[in-house]
Amino acid sequence: MHQASPSRSSNAPCAPVSTGSHSTRRLCAFLLALGALPAFAGSPVVNFTFPAAGQRGAETEVLFRGNNLSDTRTVLFDEPGFEVTKVSADKGKFVAKVKVPPTASLGEHRFRVITESGAADLRVFYVTPFPLVGNSLAEEAKNKTTEKTPKLIPLNTTVFGRTPGENEEHYAVECKKGERLSIDVVAMQLATQAPYDPEVSIYKPDGSLLQTIGSTPFGRGAPVFSCTVPEDGTYRIAIHDASRSGQGMAQYLMHVGSFARPVAALPMGAAPGIDTSFQLLGDPKGPLTQTAKLSGPNASFAFLQPAGDPPVPNPLPVRVSELPNVLETAKAATPAEAAGPAAPLPAAFNGRIEQAGEKDFFRFSAKKGEVWDFRVFARSLRSALDSVLELYDAKGNRLALNDDSAGADSYFRWTSPRDDEFVLGIRDQLGRGGSTYSYRIEASKPVPKVKIALPEMTQNNSQDRRAIVIPQGNRFASLVRVKREDWAGGVQIQTPDLPPDIVASAAPIEKAFDTVAMVFESSTASPKESRLVEFTATSLEAPEAPKPLVDVEHKVDIHENGNRRPF
Repeated sequence: MHQASPSRSSNAPCAPVSTGSHSTRRLCAFLLALGALPAFAGSPVVNFTFPAAGQRGAETEVLFRGNNLSDTRTVLFDEPGFEVTKVSADKGKFVAKVKVPPTASLGEHRFRVITESGAADLRVFYVTPFPLVGNSLAEEAKNKTTEKTPKLIPLNTTVFGRTPGENEEHYAVECKKGERLSIDVVAMQLATQAPYDPEVSIYKPDGSLLQTIGSTPFGRGAPVFSCTVPEDGTYRIAIHDASRSGQGMAQYLMHVGSFARPVAALPMGAAPGIDTSFQLLGDPKGPLTQTAKLSGPNASFAFLQPAGDPPVPNPLPVRVSELPNVLETAKAATPAEAAGPAAPLPAAFNGRIEQAGEKDFFRFSAKKGEVWDFRVFARSLRSALDSVLELYDAKGNRLALNDDSAGADSYFRWTSPRDDEFVLGIRDQLGRGGSTYSYRIEASKPVPKVKIALPEMTQNNSQDRRAIVIPQGNRFASLVRVKREDWAGGVQIQTPDLPPDIVASAAPIEKAFDTVAMVFESSTASPKESRLVEFTATSLEAPEAPKPLVDVEHKVDIHENGNRRPF
């Protein structure tokens, strides 16, 4: 599932990333010392977790269903402090109590089930600030489309359930006139095969329809909505598949409460560790202003938690970048009218397309022969904007244009033809606009990079053999691949933080190659252990040669279907 979270699930780096050295990043590979079983003998698979959430600081009983799970040993989360106690196990499932630490960050987390014979594929788990309410699988199986009696729940509750086929589930909340009613649904990220497209309808106390909400950019295909209710009374909430044909498990989480629900930030990023003032956009009571210092699980993205009580269950993704922010000021009708003075590069230009048909322009200066990368962050940060990026000279003649080179976002590389001022222009591809159509355009010089990953091994299964599982007293071999950007040298792969009784070896990767076989060996005395491990690389080129920035780009798909189209 392509997130745009930076997402913390599929098609994003699938483990926490070190914020320390630029040359070392944490890879979503796991070190596991096993018994005498051969590695991946009956590899474990988790394809359903119910509920896929736990309240912060509380314990929740969770069902894990899949294959080869009867010998489950633990569950490894992306953040320390989660406690897991197995209650019961069967061949294709196990039940465990998951205690979420009181300091856990809200929103999406990633985990792998670790068994005595392997590491299962990556799945997601949500931490909510609210109590959980839902039916057991046996109870929810009895729920029918014709069942209209809603379950009364207090505001600021996370409900969970399933609506396969034509089923729908109903809840009711008591609200006061002018009170905020917010709905925040998680759905597609919980599926592993059949896509689930939920729709939510809210009904007034007299039974008339207040609002129907379907797919939203911030919800990554799920409804996210907030309003101020028009009168006192009981409001009914119905959730079902949008096509009334929910496929597969059709599982959802739905946060229902009076919490603020901004869905975009302006600016959409900032330098790390510096007090930055953000406008949080999209809440029905107007923009919220918050000062925050950004930090995150990696060097590129962070999650901005809006202040206030009750807490916002899903924070806002933002960029973390050393580039100085340039904020949109006066609007201009044409590139030639773009407001000055010209900003020096590198810089990050931040703004929003507030009206349908609007274009925004930013003036900047560049020197002849300078090479710049211009990259938009909008849909990848769950903005509603589908960007088109243009570059003009000072007279308004267009020099470059791009729509979707970076997924749904825009990117191009440009070489300045002379010392002069130029203008960036940005608009929505379909000419739309609104208060949450925010964006960030980063202008930076190309940086030599090396990205490390365990390559995909199996068609239609991006997670197969993409963890490192070492039998006790034996060896495990894995391919390791590097992708070079603006650099062409040789590298030596290293794993600096292995336990002392685990040895890793790999030949150098010469400049003409991109893949090496790496062998991990365990002693017979190695304890059973699972952990995230660091992968890094050092240059084989002469000391005076440019050194690349080394990072990890280990992408897996949470949701996979037959045509291999990630969501």
